[in-house]
Amino acid sequence: MENELITPQEPSELKPATDTLLVLNIHTNQIEMVKGIDKEGNLQKVPPQEKRIMSR
Repeated sequence: MENELITPQEPSELKPATDTLLVLNIHTNQIEMVKGIDKEGNLQKVPPQEKRIMSR
């Protein structure tokens, strides 16, 4: 039982974690999840309704 992985009941609800950063938006004073920067230099934000899990 030691070192067992716990799997979610419905794995289709969760998406694997990717390289993301949490940033503070100084205009709205809210923390946002960002996955990259586009060619114009705009942040590519992850919608807050997307569920993520942390991978190790």
